[in-house]
Amino acid sequence: MPNVTEGVEMGQAARIWSLRDEAIGGAFVRRGFTRFTKDGPIGGQYLKAGTHLTADEVRSMPMVNRRALATSGALDVYPVTPGNAAAPEDFERFVIHAGGGRYDVVLGRKLNDSALTKQEAEALAEVD
Repeated sequence: MPNVTEGVEMGQAARIWSLRDEAIGGAFVRRGFTRFTKDGPIGGQYLKAGTHLTADEVRSMPMVNRRALATSGALDVYPVTPGNAAAPEDFERFVIHAGGGRYDVVLGRKLNDSALTKQEAEALAEVD
């Protein structure tokens, strides 16, 4: 049986751990958590599921916290994509629930600027 933590296989977590700071492209919050920063509000900032973090925001987290969040499945860290590379033909579009009845459409990256209704998201996902 594979060594599995709360939803994330250790092999996948090891991939995240091996990313150099300059290779981090950003992250999606999959399960809400409170982030404490030196310059942030007292009591921290609660990040809701569906929140997108930039590479700089991810890199600002202490590495041990970033690893713990990734391993527990709360944070989905992804690598930098090549600048002008076209998406492979076999990429699929995914509709991701952002909370509050709003949805995002993802094709290797977020395709919409702000959250959409489910019908709007499904219509955008169908566009070729």
